[in-house]
Amino acid sequence: MEKIFYVEKQKASNLYRAAGNSEFRYIELTGKETKKKFIFHSFQLLFPQEGTIRITSKDFSPVEMNNREGLLLPKETPIKIEVQQKATILLFNLDVLSTICEKDRYRMYYQHSQIILYDFTPTPLKQSIIDFTRQMVYHLKHGLNCEPFHELKGKELLLLLQAYYSHEEMAFYCIRS
Repeated sequence: MEKIFYVEKQKASNLYRAAGNSEFRYIELTGKETKKKFIFHSFQLLFPQEGTIRITSKDFSPVEMNNREGLLLPKETPIKIEVQQKATILLFNLDVLSTICEKDRYRMYYQHSQIILYDFTPTPLKQSIIDFTRQMVYHLKHGLNCEPFHELKGKELLLLLQAYYSHEEMAFYCIRS
């Protein structure tokens, strides 16, 4: 494993983040945790990395996902993630979009989001997003978990979504209650 000198410096500062405070979170689920319950208090984008996961919710039909799909998780919706043996996921807290993205650009997608009926269906990921999530997991696993890094990568994810998805597709990621 490569040593990241920046991490050692950041751990001593107030910029270093605890796992629960981050825009990005990497979670490993093993066979011992075949079913894990979550309730998120903000919208989350879920990106499976390894293995197949099954997500169930009392409000939606169950979905199975792999590492080529993403899913918007509504806030305050209890979900259960099931795995067969081992699975890993990357979560991105969508609430930070309001601080990351300029207000005018965000409003541009709002008109498209008015016509979207959310149905808990995974979205196929473009290769650029798959590559981004793999790189993000690599850095999180190596301890690069500081505020400037999360802010920069949040901006990068938003830019990639804007670059590779249409306005209608992008509106899906900007849905708010």
